[in-house]
Amino acid sequence: MPDPNKQTVSATQVAALFNLSPYETRWTLYQQFVGALPWMNDEENERMYWGKKLQPAILSAVADQLRMDVLPNDGDDYLRHPDLLVGCTPDGLVMDPQRGLGWIETKAVDWMVFKDQWTPTSPPPHIVLQHQVQLMIPHPWPDDRQGPRDIIRDPGDVFPSWGIVAALVGGNELHLYEFTPDEKLHEKIAYEAGLFMGQVKGRNEPPVTGDPVELPGIAAVWPQVIEDKWLDLRGEENDEETGLLIAEYLYAAGEKSAMGKWADKNKARLLALAQDCQIIRTTGFLFKISKSSRDARTVSLPDSLLTSVGCLLESAEGFYGADVPQAAEAAINLLRDWREEIAKAGITTRVTAKKFEGEVDSTPGAMKEASYGKAAEGN
Repeated sequence: MPDPNKQTVSATQVAALFNLSPYETRWTLYQQFVGALPWMNDEENERMYWGKKLQPAILSAVADQLRMDVLPNDGDDYLRHPDLLVGCTPDGLVMDPQRGLGWIETKAVDWMVFKDQWTPTSPPPHIVLQHQVQLMIPHPWPDDRQGPRDIIRDPGDVFPSWGIVAALVGGNELHLYEFTPDEKLHEKIAYEAGLFMGQVKGRNEPPVTGDPVELPGIAAVWPQVIEDKWLDLRGEENDEETGLLIAEYLYAAGEKSAMGKWADKNKARLLALAQDCQIIRTTGFLFKISKSSRDARTVSLPDSLLTSVGCLLESAEGFYGADVPQAAEAAINLLRDWREEIAKAGITTRVTAKKFEGEVDSTPGAMKEASYGKAAEGN
């Protein structure tokens, strides 16, 4: 959970400082801090909703497996470091008589995601960074609060000496990953957090990385282009560099099935460079942008399927009597409420790039041997 007062970089945001987050980059995080992008997007809210729903069950399972008392952070208290610009919202606390205070971070993980991104010894890098930030944060709860303070023995105990990432995989398989504080990594985290908050304060915007996760943010920050407004870089310092970006975009877009990520990366960097300009012109290349707003749309289950669901419920009642099994009834209710969001409200961005055959000699050297075709288009 982000810092509600934007005073610190939260544990969930720290991976973005290193551009290791699958959800955001340092650039998108900066835009959130300065108010150009929403502080929390829909995907984050959805993940938090389900994480909170499953958190009590995971903490209970951790307590059973460790045979220790686990105390949940029921108030979702956001905890800040007293001196450094980082903070976190730990899911739970455990006190080991030998190891002392430990924080617990819970995760509900899809089995395929676990197979692709987790290992037997470690969560993905962004989760490791999240938990290491938690291991930097002391326990601040006051003396009159029930529970944790009663078992803390001296002031040194308020800093965690260990922690656990508890992953519930596929809803029925618990994996525990234990960590101790990594002091060298903590120094890097503290440095990057301080540097980033300085960028926010000084309005010193970090560069776009080109990661495709930035594309929705770029469209939101610059939602329109001004008709016939040009960014003419011919003869400028970044003429060849930007021309190479367009050339690479042309090449990658032409091989979209194999090089889609490369095309999207260059597209993101070019859109951020253009801002509200409709056209980028370099020696040998042109990149044109159009944008339009779109409305959110949802679809519901067909009436015929809803009728079938009703027949299934009646059959279940006929077979079991009035006492329909709870699981079956819950599944049927979920189907009745089913909705699929097929398009989110936002900005649709289309781009067209082309190469000028009359300026072949000025093609960036790295791409001279490539064949781009005359134009490439993309959404």
